Amino acid sequence: MKTKLCQLIFFMSLIIFLNNCSKEECLDCNTYNMDDFNGDLTNPKDVFYICENDDLWDYIIWGNSNDIGGNIALIDLTKYQTGYRSVQDDDIDNDGILNDSDNDIDGDGLLNNADMSPNGFENNHILELVICERN
Repeated sequence: MKTKLCQLIFFMSLIIFLNNCSKEECLDCNTYNMDDFNGDLTNPKDVFYICENDDLWDYIIWGNSNDIGGNIALIDLTKYQTGYRSVQDDDIDNDGILNDSDNDIDGDGLLNNADMSPNGFENNHILELVICERN
């Protein structure tokens, strides 16, 4: 009798567990720099794969919504998920040398160790458009 009760509890727990599981959404994404984006989707800045439970998911402001008033979109929002994210500029002075290796990050002619503001005074973040294809 005790064995039957344990089996029954096990199977009931298994059924509840399996019914409450849902597959997380995962996306193949491309990013585009909003400063110079001209609508050309063939040349992404970055390509990555992301799932809902990834930490990166929360850093993207997802744009697809069902708000009253509707959305105007030039891409099929049933196939694509769109959003924006802010990322740190890895080459502030655009000299082709990444900030980690650049002796003059802000390009003002002063070496970083002698510069009062080695990162400059500008906003050193880039706004990126994120366009993801649903899997």
